[in-house]
Amino acid sequence: MKIYDVIILGGGFVGPIISNKLIKKSNIIIEKSSNLGGNCRSKQLDNIIYDTGGPHIIFSKSDGILMDFKKALGQNFHELYRDAYIDLYGGIKFPYENGIAEADIEIRKKFIKSLINSRLNESISKKDFQNLGDFFEFNFGEMACKDYFFPYNEKIWNMSIKDLDYSWTKGRVQTLPIDKLVDNAFGDYSDGNKHQANFLYPKEGGIQALANSFKPSGEIVFNETCKTIKKNKDSNLWELQLESGEFISGKHLISTIPFIDVLNALSPVREDLVQMVREIKYNSLLTFMFAWEKTGSSVKIPLAIYNPDLSDDYHRLTSINYLSETMVPDNYEAVIIEKTIPMGFENSLDIEVEKDNAWNVVQKLIKQKLGEPKLYDSHFSEMAYVVNTSENTKIKELILGEIEKEGILCCGRLGRFEYINMDQAYDQASKLADQINEIIG
Repeated sequence: MKIYDVIILGGGFVGPIISNKLIKKSNIIIEKSSNLGGNCRSKQLDNIIYDTGGPHIIFSKSDGILMDFKKALGQNFHELYRDAYIDLYGGIKFPYENGIAEADIEIRKKFIKSLINSRLNESISKKDFQNLGDFFEFNFGEMACKDYFFPYNEKIWNMSIKDLDYSWTKGRVQTLPIDKLVDNAFGDYSDGNKHQANFLYPKEGGIQALANSFKPSGEIVFNETCKTIKKNKDSNLWELQLESGEFISGKHLISTIPFIDVLNALSPVREDLVQMVREIKYNSLLTFMFAWEKTGSSVKIPLAIYNPDLSDDYHRLTSINYLSETMVPDNYEAVIIEKTIPMGFENSLDIEVEKDNAWNVVQKLIKQKLGEPKLYDSHFSEMAYVVNTSENTKIKELILGEIEKEGILCCGRLGRFEYINMDQAYDQASKLADQINEIIG
């Protein structure tokens, strides 16, 4: 039996990156589906390409990571401005703290008064936020929270904002001093988090082009999962039995797959951890792609429209044409619209009903009656959004610690159960590959 230096569970976004960066180390990726990419997959349907896990745009505070992405894509990328809007107050630019300048003067006055009151509220200390609601209320005021931050985030996370932890906001939501927010309200602003104001996106192939650009250096086994994962105490090797019956051995084991899949295969079974992991909350994602023929009255659709309206479930619409004209035929407009679903509710979905609801929201957001779509498709991603609650964090850290005590190295959004962007996942994968290269020598 061949003994690999490294076995990698999962061929999503980070698995191939780790393999790509292993220098002269024999490695193999075990992937349960028929292709790589995970939540960064793209699908082609009648000459229209769309990202099945929702749109993934490429940005980073790190110039080095951005340069690595550019090198990986070669000539297959372009830089775009993040022209996004919130369907609120007649339509304002995203992010809210900048777009408020486009609201009428009375709304802006209310925003400023509400902001001042929140900053003076001694019950909400900047150093002692109890939850995501406190974080938003201190930073943006009660009015902004009531109109946008609370309803929009409750649509995404499917729970009360007061039950959510705010730790994920670091690097995602910029904290601005009150005088800057007042300036913003009167149009004297810079673009929120500047590293997100412009972004990269593949010219061709959708976001899967980025995932595909990191060529694994080792072998790949598709359409396989692990039946058992066991550490041989005598040889100190990992021994994996696949569902097909095949056995694979390796010196190091890296997991980029969900905890539950690792624990279900781990031998001897850790029933305490299996029971614990079932308490972790996550959200699934239902994505629809709609396409229709352009007409003389077609309106220009921005990159994204954020929808805080609680009367419907769909939270964000994205223009595929904006991402790249090569992904849509010249005479068509195409969009993606997304809805998160609490774990375990996927069996209650009626796709035909959901399609009609989603199509109605598309027409509402772009403010145009379109008749029936010429083409549509749907995709369900089971584990799309890690839900950040204090209880989830405690359980996650305990389980992660126990898995890593077993000697399994965990990496990535699902592997470590973290709500992170692609650049952060890439950074994790790169550092882990460097660690393995140094250990093996």
